[in-house]
Amino acid sequence: MVDQKSTMRRSRFIGAATVGALAVVGGRAASSSASGNPSMTEASLEQCGGAADYTPQVAPSSGAAGTSAVISGPLPVTGSDGSYEGSSTIRVEAWWNLSFDEWWSAYSVDPPVPDQPGPVSKVGTDATTGQCNYSITIQVPDVSAGEYSVVVLYANSDAVASFEPITFTVTT
Repeated sequence: MVDQKSTMRRSRFIGAATVGALAVVGGRAASSSASGNPSMTEASLEQCGGAADYTPQVAPSSGAAGTSAVISGPLPVTGSDGSYEGSSTIRVEAWWNLSFDEWWSAYSVDPPVPDQPGPVSKVGTDATTGQCNYSITIQVPDVSAGEYSVVVLYANSDAVASFEPITFTVTT
């Protein structure tokens, strides 16, 4: 049995499927063809960015309650062997104050497990079918000043997984 918490800490992102499986995705682009010309697979990977780091970005990363912020990043498009597979992600969600160690609670516990005292809320969603990247505009909830975790979850038709959490600093 795989220890989900320790695996999640070591991985950039991890799939914890509704089917109960764990999967780590990512890798390198396929090599050029013998002729030296890029293959269709490489062209597709290049077009989608072929990111090595899937950590979400947030801009701005601080502001008062009510501030609009954009959370964005690339979606996984390679298989574990590094070959281009395209994105199977159909939805990306941003969760405010969700515990990264127990991110799966967003779908299994009511209320979900918070990172710190206070409510957990889904603050944005992006439908991503056929896309290589996501972008979610959120409104910072009406919370006290401090640092808050935002966990970005992504899903395909079989599984839900989490990217590494990001931090938003709420100012007065």
